[in-house]
Amino acid sequence: MKKNGFYYIVGMISSFVIFCSGLFSLFGWIDLFSNLLSAIFAVMGFLGVLTNTMQLKMVLKESYTNQH
Repeated sequence: MKKNGFYYIVGMISSFVIFCSGLFSLFGWIDLFSNLLSAIFAVMGFLGVLTNTMQLKMVLKESYTNQH
């Protein structure tokens, strides 16, 4: 199966949603989790966004170099 950026974009969006829900709960705008869980959600969501962004950049760079 050929890797494309679609899965990384979906992963980035879902990680961003987790990050936002963790932040909202951490700052008390909505009550979802305890403070520890909110912090964990925020950190894990942020790391997920970073990881998927880096993977997407690598895929785009590979596809660019393969075309030229």
